[in-house]
Amino acid sequence: MTTTTIQIEAAARDRLRILAAERGTTIGGLVSDFAYTQLTADELTARGERVAAYIKANLSPEFDTDADAKTRVKAFMDEVRAGRDPKEL
Repeated sequence: MTTTTIQIEAAARDRLRILAAERGTTIGGLVSDFAYTQLTADELTARGERVAAYIKANLSPEFDTDADAKTRVKAFMDEVRAGRDPKEL
């Protein structure tokens, strides 16, 4: 396995050290876990499309997949990605 160095502020490093110790891992393990468990924007979009297709095919054939609904879903996901509580859209 090849490793690399990431430069961060000392305070952030210290916090990561505490978080890692509390979870019984290392800072590298904590960062790796984060990298492999978080979805990218493209992965989130693909998941949303699969969920919408499943709902339409198995639960509700009239499920709204028009452009307006996609716009509302995108706005919701943008709020989530930004770390804000999504408002009712």
